[in-house]
Amino acid sequence: MKENYVPFEDALIEAANLGDPNSVEIQVAEAVLNRCIKRGFITIEDKDNRSKLYLWLREAIESDYQGLRLQKSNTVHDITASDIEYLKDKIDDISESLIDCISHRILERTIPLLKKKK
Repeated sequence: MKENYVPFEDALIEAANLGDPNSVEIQVAEAVLNRCIKRGFITIEDKDNRSKLYLWLREAIESDYQGLRLQKSNTVHDITASDIEYLKDKIDDISESLIDCISHRILERTIPLLKKKK
């Protein structure tokens, strides 16, 4: 089946910069943060005020995302309209993997949750 060419979809993909790995990382980080808010780990106020817990979570997301990229060979290719749903599913999968990593990190206490003041 031949995909119908729709210029609007191409413009949307380009405007959203979906083929850029940095854009994917930003989308994954936002998805993880939103899930952590929905699950009660952090609050919207933590995010807005950039609390210590929020900053710790951002650091953990960045670190674990890079680790997952090393584990999995994700090659970036040109994103087409037919890839948008696949990309959304992939972002969801990566987000859940990151939440698993972060929850294990907390359970194992391998890094301090909050840094103590000196």
